[in-house]
Amino acid sequence: MAIFKLEEFYPDYRKKLFGGDDITNLDVYASRTDKKISPKQDALVDEKGLSIIWLSI
Repeated sequence: MAIFKLEEFYPDYRKKLFGGDDITNLDVYASRTDKKISPKQDALVDEKGLSIIWLSI
């Protein structure tokens, strides 16, 4: 499966998908414990653009 940066795969994602909001600098939390893991830097998507995969740097 190929993976792409959201900005490269869908350049207008802020306007078209998130009402102008930037989602690339949100904090990442563990789903079971709600513990803050790290700040997220990039959003990645699969080749079909159907799944968002977060990358913490």
